[in-house]
Amino acid sequence: MLIDFLVGKNFVVTVSDCKIGYFDELREREQDETNIGELDAESFVGSLLDLHIVTYFRALEKIEAEVDALDEKILNGETKYEEFLAEMVKLRSNVSKLRRWFLPHRDVFYALSRPHFFTAEDSDASEYFKILSEHFDNAVDVIESSRDTVIGLFDLYAAKANEKTNQIVQRLTYITVIVGFLGVVAGALGMNFTKLDFFEHDYGFWIIIGAMVAFAAVFTAIAYWRKWV
Repeated sequence: MLIDFLVGKNFVVTVSDCKIGYFDELREREQDETNIGELDAESFVGSLLDLHIVTYFRALEKIEAEVDALDEKILNGETKYEEFLAEMVKLRSNVSKLRRWFLPHRDVFYALSRPHFFTAEDSDASEYFKILSEHFDNAVDVIESSRDTVIGLFDLYAAKANEKTNQIVQRLTYITVIVGFLGVVAGALGMNFTKLDFFEHDYGFWIIIGAMVAFAAVFTAIAYWRKWV
């Protein structure tokens, strides 16, 4: 999108290669106002340029809404790696496009804010364009912040993935302890060094199995209570 401004005494001419949405928005907003014609050319151009900056803020709001939605999905564990990667690429690309489109405006806004651009009679216009330049700098900061926010999503996803990995390791450790202990008991009972009267009991085998199951159940209850698994 390219917009050219031709500004003179009490007139402003704009030329663009496509339809400009905020021009229509300005017309609709000011159609019932009677003081729009009282603005001088500099103030009117400043209002248009300010609206131009606002369009980037609106685009950033949409990106931030998508970031918040993805952030919530990550925290709830509702996103898979492929889906997350695709969303990250899209968000990073959108922010990069905004930055690439917006930063070339720096020369224009800085030039308008220079003291020698306006005469002493136009001091009010000079002050207005200084404020407009500050508005531009704020927009640049917000874009940079949005890029950092998008990159921060990867750190959040990595932290969530590490949390899941830790949970899996805890569960595997729990299973290893249970199986290992029961294996030790079974191995000890299977040694033939001493013949115990217990082995002559009709229900000895089932008693041992029941004791092992009871131990596993108690240990599992303790593990859930301590949030080990």
